[in-house]
Amino acid sequence: MLDIEVIEDPAAAEASLDPIRTRILRELAEPGSATQLAAKVGLPRQKVNYHLKALERHGLVELVEERRKGNVTERVLQATAASYLISPVALASVAPDPHRFSDRFSAFWLLALAGRMVQEVGKLIAGAAAARQKLATFAIDGEITFRTAADRAAFAEELGVAVTHLVDKYHDGGSSPATPGGTSAGSGRKHRLVVALHPVLKAPSAPFQRRSRTMTDNREFEIVYDTELPGTPERVWEAVTSGTPAWMFPTDQWPVVKTVREHPTHLVSRMEGPDGWFNQLEHILEPLDGGRARLHYVHSGIFADNWDEQYDGASKHTAFYLHTLGQYLRHFDGKPVVFTDIQSPAASQTPDGFDRLKKVMGVDSAAQGSTVELELDGVGRLSGEVDFSNENFLGLRTSDAMYRFFGRNAFGAPVGVTVHDFSGSGDSAVTAEAWSGFLEKVYA
Repeated sequence: MLDIEVIEDPAAAEASLDPIRTRILRELAEPGSATQLAAKVGLPRQKVNYHLKALERHGLVELVEERRKGNVTERVLQATAASYLISPVALASVAPDPHRFSDRFSAFWLLALAGRMVQEVGKLIAGAAAARQKLATFAIDGEITFRTAADRAAFAEELGVAVTHLVDKYHDGGSSPATPGGTSAGSGRKHRLVVALHPVLKAPSAPFQRRSRTMTDNREFEIVYDTELPGTPERVWEAVTSGTPAWMFPTDQWPVVKTVREHPTHLVSRMEGPDGWFNQLEHILEPLDGGRARLHYVHSGIFADNWDEQYDGASKHTAFYLHTLGQYLRHFDGKPVVFTDIQSPAASQTPDGFDRLKKVMGVDSAAQGSTVELELDGVGRLSGEVDFSNENFLGLRTSDAMYRFFGRNAFGAPVGVTVHDFSGSGDSAVTAEAWSGFLEKVYA
């Protein structure tokens, strides 16, 4: 197995980017069979076999051994590399070409050089592996802080002079006579030298988030979301198992089966129904420094009815729910909660239903991160921060509660509100009555 393999074939690149196949490749860092993989990824063995055949066809996994079990031969496969990198060659005519222009102060030229390096070193690694030889390379990676732009420019100038001096000293230009023993100068191996300098990325103000969503023709869907959370894997595990009322809604009555339960790193919860219907949630947790965790979240299943609205709604709710999970872990982790779910009248299902609510509340122009002081008829005073805001959702966090507002009118349902009360004196019936009365006035 290679440490890194560079993918040049466009079809192989496409196959590797499928979320399920990416997960299978990760699991196949160690040899495994379709049956073993099915248990790890929470999919039927037949479906895993389908993905394995595609990966094997594109040279991303290889056969390690075949085991005879009765009348069945079990194939054990392994990924061809621990990591993969897609070469610009896979993009064919739109790949960056450093020969099109040359400007040492251009970030675009720097990217073109980096792309060429990926392409060339990838080919060299493959050739060296085939010849069972070690590839001679050298790299330096570091960070430097410049006080001023003038200092940075002076450093770049001096670095260029120093590199030019070293090149002049060691480059074999072929001008020397033949060496003793018959080897002519200038016959040495050419090497590519690239020196790069660029600013370090600033630390993000919010945790890294990546999301993707897929819907197939048979109405099977998959929503993938990656983020970082302000809690250890153990705390996140508790929040997504027994603590869901604190940030989402109660799930203790769901008829779920935990097909994978590897505390505190891997949890797969699945519900199944007639005609192949299923709904599955997968959480993969990785510890990070500072008591944080990286979450890889996959929501998959089949929508039987109104799949357009259901799919759109489910995919957009994901970001809001996982954001609220982060708010809970950061501000209220471990505190007892009283959960209340309130639905607005049917009149809220109009296209402007959610906008009407925000306007009456006085938060229609409130940006995420802003502080608000609200006086709501029948509800009382709310003083806190708008922790989330977009066209479909609004989050308001006070010192002892989280209020979540859902513009589900966009998905064919009434506008919704949930209250997560951590005050220690919450009363769900009283809260529901107060908010129901307020919402009836909004949509009267």
